[in-house]
Amino acid sequence: MNKNGLKSLPHPILGSFEPIEDLLYHDCPYVFTFRDAEEGLAIAYLSAMDKHSSHYLAVRIDEKELKELKEGSLPLRRVFRGWAWDITVDENADIVSVRQKRVQDLGADDLPPTDLHL
Repeated sequence: MNKNGLKSLPHPILGSFEPIEDLLYHDCPYVFTFRDAEEGLAIAYLSAMDKHSSHYLAVRIDEKELKELKEGSLPLRRVFRGWAWDITVDENADIVSVRQKRVQDLGADDLPPTDLHL
């Protein structure tokens, strides 16, 4: 559902990209879980935001990692390994673009801070 209350078209990789659970929220979801198009559990991190769009990094996680994140025993950055989705949504929360990127190629500013625990 986008910010206008309209149903968003599902993305072929990300599905509806709607939060299942907000893990860190301040005026908007900074970190949340969602199910991708294949029903895999994933986590999204708000890496940047401007007037017209928001940029998220997302990766698949498992239940054990989610539990450790919620307990605060696993820093958020540690789940970002291998490949990540770089997602741009517009001001209506509709997906504009999705690119797959290698985490090792991302800049430090794109990733969660190394000490961020939920």
